[in-house]
Amino acid sequence: FIAGGDQHNWIGYAGSALLWGAFLIFFYWRVYKGVPKDIEHTMTEEEFQAQKAINKEKHDVSIVEMFIILFKNLPYLGFLIADSCRYTAQTVFYGLAVYIFTYYFNDKASYAVMMSTITLFALAATFINEVLIRFFSNRTLYLAGLLVYAAGFALACFFGTSPVLFTAFICISWFGNGVCNSSNCSLSGDAILYYKWKTGKDTTGFLNGMSAGAPKIASFVASFFKGFGMVAVGYVAGGDLSANALSGMVNLTTLMPAGILLFGFLCLFFMNKLNGQKMKEINAELNERDEAEAAEIAAIAAAQQE
Repeated sequence: FIAGGDQHNWIGYAGSALLWGAFLIFFYWRVYKGVPKDIEHTMTEEEFQAQKAINKEKHDVSIVEMFIILFKNLPYLGFLIADSCRYTAQTVFYGLAVYIFTYYFNDKASYAVMMSTITLFALAATFINEVLIRFFSNRTLYLAGLLVYAAGFALACFFGTSPVLFTAFICISWFGNGVCNSSNCSLSGDAILYYKWKTGKDTTGFLNGMSAGAPKIASFVASFFKGFGMVAVGYVAGGDLSANALSGMVNLTTLMPAGILLFGFLCLFFMNKLNGQKMKEINAELNERDEAEAAEIAAIAAAQQE
């Protein structure tokens, strides 16, 4: 639209980036303006010092210990591997699907239709997840999402014989991806609370930061899968592709992401056992600890005032 329909005009890409960048800046500005600047600090100096002393034990974690935590906190490590696999599968598919529509279906225009359609299914999953979370735990929903995600890829490989059928099956995948995407923050939070409950150490900041690393890990790993995979199936840019090369390209675009997702499923299934009942127990005990801490802070502050 911005480039007047000319695919080779760089103004289209640059203009789109500037447009969305302006939206982002506007909404960040709205968030900034929405934060009250005159928040009342009701805590006295004595209470502040008491809380600081108590929190030092909770938050005093060395850099080395932070990275050791990744391997000690198995529920979180399982989540991180699974989420990295999810993003890897997504990145591989995004990078290769255009070749399927260009060379296998000879219908490049349908690629844009597919990309728009699967986004709608991911969005629908976001809303449906709000209902599902009332009946199932974060772990159960994420695991189910991974299976649906992988199943859609497998169906697309074996039965996606036309652009319409291929798109329909990938829509199933993206519904599963949407379920995972709606559950990943909660699943990460459960693992963080688990470690706090188990050790008394609050590593929320570090582990939340590591969660954002999953897409970066995926981007790095997916580049190898895409590059070596295309060479392995015999892809030659601009050349005529054999039937074997075309078949290999389809497998690469569908079965490989499915295999990556199943690996992530197994890691999460065996490493993260935080079901709904377990998290209820953990949250209840953490609430009791918070109440005891508040009472301790009040007692210390009262003693200092005397």
